[in-house]
Amino acid sequence: MLGVYHVCQALREVDPGRWRGQALSQLARTEPEALARWLSDPAFKGHGGKSVIESVARLAGWMNALEPGTYSAVTHPGVIRAALLHALGAEAQRFNRLDIAPLSCVRLSRRGHWKLLLAG
Repeated sequence: MLGVYHVCQALREVDPGRWRGQALSQLARTEPEALARWLSDPAFKGHGGKSVIESVARLAGWMNALEPGTYSAVTHPGVIRAALLHALGAEAQRFNRLDIAPLSCVRLSRRGHWKLLLAG
């Protein structure tokens, strides 16, 4: 049986503002101070986009509104980072300590509180 699919705005990537499409290596050359601040300060939004704190809050609101159950979402690595922070109760300061590769599969379950499920 096929499920119901729809585009969910809460699962859009962290908005990088004017940095959209630029590699971190390029930003390290052109805006090293701003990049260093973004990597260390989750409230930073000097790139004209959204801060990590805003992105984590957006995801937390969406996750908290879900009924207990099983869901599948195809989304961006930054969104997965934000979801993991929320599920684990970690502070936004830890956002850049999570390295999520493209095409990663991360499983979370909700039965009262969120749990990270690791396959063996």
